[in-house]
Amino acid sequence: MRRLILLLSCFLLMGAASIAAAQATAEGIPAQAYQTTNLRSGPETRFDITGQIAADEEVTIIGRDPLGRWLLILTEEGVTGWVPLYALIYEDDLELVAAIDQSADGSGDAVWITAYGRVNIRSAPDIAAEVVGQLDIGDTAPAVARCCPTSDWLYVVFETSDPVSEATPEAGANALPDAVEGWVAYFTVNITGDLTTLPILTAGDVVDTLVEPSTLIETRFNARIRTEPTLDSPIVIVIPFGATVQPLGRTATSDWVYVAYNGLEGWGSAPLFNISGSALNALPILVAAETTQEAR
Repeated sequence: MRRLILLLSCFLLMGAASIAAAQATAEGIPAQAYQTTNLRSGPETRFDITGQIAADEEVTIIGRDPLGRWLLILTEEGVTGWVPLYALIYEDDLELVAAIDQSADGSGDAVWITAYGRVNIRSAPDIAAEVVGQLDIGDTAPAVARCCPTSDWLYVVFETSDPVSEATPEAGANALPDAVEGWVAYFTVNITGDLTTLPILTAGDVVDTLVEPSTLIETRFNARIRTEPTLDSPIVIVIPFGATVQPLGRTATSDWVYVAYNGLEGWGSAPLFNISGSALNALPILVAAETTQEAR
């Protein structure tokens, strides 16, 4: 008898869950805005802003993009629009709402980039060039030119005129410019479109110091990556043992290596990486000879 009661209880719970799922599928998933967020006409930042929702505003999720990074919502005023996944608080499974493919947006043969993680936008196609802005993970921008036939660097125009912008230029100004233009390394972004259709934009006498991605190295230990080649500078990330990183440059004394990992860049002590002396010395010098603290 007890077993029968338990089975009946399970069936009732499963039935209730099925009813709730069916209701969520038919009516959408209730959600609440985590912060003030722009509504867009499509599931990427390159689409036009069509409105805005306020923090704590109640909305309904009625769709999602195939990758699950953007959600189509309906406001209480009957306005629809796309918002990034992290902008909402919800409980139900997103698989209950339909996946909507809105990639065909009439952009033709345009080339677009999407940031894998935090990506620096630089003033020239050079790792040592000034950082003029940043892309956050998932940010998109059109690529309008390339540095050379191998397309190692791409010139992008990132619109930042949104009331709520995901961009955070390192300059730290309170007001963002309408757009940030500059160069991004191709291996830090996902590319949609044919790069060979982009014009090659020369950059004066700037030397392209990007190392080919075939030159990869592994960490020998958990490697602390810092903002400057000194032990007292802030830590950007701790890269785990055995991870593969992209070497981009070195100090003049070759005791520090500038590397890229998951869209982040920074300095690590050279002994933390499996790299030969000849490969290390072949890297471009990004910091002139100066006194740096001994790594340990």
